[in-house]
Amino acid sequence: MNKMIVKGDHVYFQTHKGPRSGEVKAVGKHGATVLCDGQQHKVKHAHVLGMKQKLERKFTVIDQGDEGALLKDSEGKSLYLRDTDGHLKKILARQSGKGAESEKIHKSFDRNYKRILFLKAGSLKNRPGLSLQEVTDSQGHITHKWKRTGEDAKTGHKQKTEGAEIDGHENEHHQSFNADSLSSGDHVSFNIGEKSITGEVTSSGKDGVTARDEAGKTHHVFYHEIHARVAERPNYAKKGEDEKDKAYLKRIKNTLDDPKHLPEEHSRYFNMEGSTTVPVDKLVSTKSDEENQQGGNNSPKFMLAAYHGQVAKRDPISVEETGDGQYRILDGNGTYTGVKKYGWKSLPVKVVKGKERQQPWDTNALFTPEEMNLSTTVTQKNTPTIEALYKQAEDGLVQFKAWLSEVASQKRFEVFNDDIQSAMSKMEKHEKGVFVIIAGLKGQARATEKMKGESQGWAGLKDIVRGTIAVDNLHELSEVLGALRESGMKIARRPKNRFAKPVAGGYRDLMFNVEMKNGHICELQINTKAMILAKEEGHKHYEVMRPITEKAEREGRSLTPEEADIIERETKRSQVLYSQAWDENKSKINVTNEMKKAMIIFVRRSI
Repeated sequence: MNKMIVKGDHVYFQTHKGPRSGEVKAVGKHGATVLCDGQQHKVKHAHVLGMKQKLERKFTVIDQGDEGALLKDSEGKSLYLRDTDGHLKKILARQSGKGAESEKIHKSFDRNYKRILFLKAGSLKNRPGLSLQEVTDSQGHITHKWKRTGEDAKTGHKQKTEGAEIDGHENEHHQSFNADSLSSGDHVSFNIGEKSITGEVTSSGKDGVTARDEAGKTHHVFYHEIHARVAERPNYAKKGEDEKDKAYLKRIKNTLDDPKHLPEEHSRYFNMEGSTTVPVDKLVSTKSDEENQQGGNNSPKFMLAAYHGQVAKRDPISVEETGDGQYRILDGNGTYTGVKKYGWKSLPVKVVKGKERQQPWDTNALFTPEEMNLSTTVTQKNTPTIEALYKQAEDGLVQFKAWLSEVASQKRFEVFNDDIQSAMSKMEKHEKGVFVIIAGLKGQARATEKMKGESQGWAGLKDIVRGTIAVDNLHELSEVLGALRESGMKIARRPKNRFAKPVAGGYRDLMFNVEMKNGHICELQINTKAMILAKEEGHKHYEVMRPITEKAEREGRSLTPEEADIIERETKRSQVLYSQAWDENKSKINVTNEMKKAMIIFVRRSI
């Protein structure tokens, strides 16, 4: 191709799939980068077939010299164009026609010199708004020209201006910043020549900002030259060598301030493969504002850690189509709530269809939407003192035992009243069947210790009466929940599905609170026997960690290095135990599925 191509041109080019067209994003010695259908293609100059649309602008020549000229566009913005080869002179000679016309241009410049040459200090090279760019023709010949970077570039039409006019090409940037949107301390990215730079704004004015880069060098940058606002990097605590992201984020979240900015750059936070980007206003949360508050406060901190590479990117949030153009959030309500606060317009999602995502332990497979829409907070009623709490709990325990014993009788579950050791012995012998284990009242010494960390006082303790239902495999989780619902179970607050989202140490279960007829709230867990056996050993590690974390929370501080080392060590030990139990649970699912397949084949053959 004989015509010179520059960034912003639209060209036809050859690919192995045939001719295509796209926008030139960059030009080099041997070819160009062309954007087509959202993908970038490296195209050799020889494979550029022709020009589809040339990026055009018209300028009024304010002053012409021996090696260049000052130009002004219709919006009054000025730039300098080098003309060492005399090409510009030839154009002006053709368009002006007479020497008197050229003289008139010079006089116009003389009258406006101070206004046009608005940057008096510093050389032209350092002048904000101009960058030295390479322009490469189809033969690979390179010329360097000073060109303004900004949103002045117009495509598809010519502007009408007075005086001599020439065609020009320059970069196109969206001007989205001004004196009201940026202030000292903000971090922004911009280009100096071909180099992308990040700097901190030290001052801002009418037309641009002064920014200091990481090396301490000062740059004067026009607003239209700023690409994006950059999130400032907090002083992150050191991450343990083998520390999991989830445990690390939980440890540091209280040491981090809310991000000042959260740039909408999806690929910095999410694994984008297989995702769909949808408008935020098309997403529907499945939780109330109250329930989303905690997740909405923490998720921006977690996302910023991914933005800075401190933790791995997360998968997109999971949604399902509602049929009316909207998407119901299945997992990721906190992320959705968080990005809304920062004005995000869209969010990457994974659209789940049918039962594609359901496993026996999935929340949607276990709990109803009504149960998952319950409040996350609940307190005991009329329990201002420990005496009032335990008096109510005594009556509550009687009702709790009667209720679970009735369910067990109907479903042939085995009941263990305040006899955990007998239940554990049978589990160790791998005896089958559902076990209902009802504990005695929680000791008052432990309750007093726990109450110190409760903002609601004694009313915040909801596990004075508690029980556990042990199942052989994960398929029985939904069966047990169904039996409890049939008995009239009243769930008091939103259940916690820790099979889907285990705690930092790896422990998993279903945990929820139920309300007795006297109003007392009890705690009920449903778990697999394998996990309960692991918990017996894992509880030793928990007892080491609990006083350390509770003390730090009471004192409103982060963990000391020594405390963090202990937590990390005990967490790793717990994770090994619970990981083995979880693997055993999942292996039973695979065995069960294979047995079902075999039974189907057997029945078909028998028929």
